[in-house]
Amino acid sequence: MNAIKLIVLVLITTLYACKNDKKEDIDSAKKQAKESDVIELEVPLEPKGNSNATGKITFIEDEGMVNMIVELSGLSQGQHAIYIHEKSNGEHLSSSNDLEGKWGAKEGYHIKNLKADAQGNAMLTFATNDWCMGCKDSKKDIIGKAIIVHQKVEDSSAQSNNVSDRISCAGIIQ
Repeated sequence: MNAIKLIVLVLITTLYACKNDKKEDIDSAKKQAKESDVIELEVPLEPKGNSNATGKITFIEDEGMVNMIVELSGLSQGQHAIYIHEKSNGEHLSSSNDLEGKWGAKEGYHIKNLKADAQGNAMLTFATNDWCMGCKDSKKDIIGKAIIVHQKVEDSSAQSNNVSDRISCAGIIQ
C-alpha cells in the first residue's frame, strides 16, 4: 500500500513539475519575443580631418522611443554640436523643412551640444519618439543617415552652409 502511495506521489510531483516547466517556457518565450522588438545598433565614430575625436554611439529603439548614448574622446575642451545629416555632406535631417536652423522646436536634427571635459571626453544621452529605426518613414527613420560632430556649437542665426568643421562622423547603418 505504501508503494502505491509513493508511486502516486511521484506521479503527481512529476506532472506538477512539468506543468511549471511549460509555464516557465511560455514566460521565457514571451520575454524573448518582447526583447526581439528592441532594436540596438552601435555606430563607431571616426575622426575627420586633423581631428582625434573618436568614440561610439549606441541607438536603442524600444516601444517607440529611440535612446541614443554618445561616448567620445579626443575632443577639445568645451561644447560641440552633434547633428544627424541626411547624408555625409547633406543637409541636416529635419522633421519639417521650415525648422532648418531653428532652435528650441522639435527640429529632429540638432540633438544637443556635447560638453567635453579637460581630458577631451564627452558623454551624452538623449531620447526621443520623433525618430525610428528602419520604419521607412523618411521624416523619422535615422537608418541610412549620417551623424556628424562639429568643432563648435552652431550659431542659430547662421545659414545652413555656414557651419564649423566636422571633427567626427559615421553612417547610421544596420
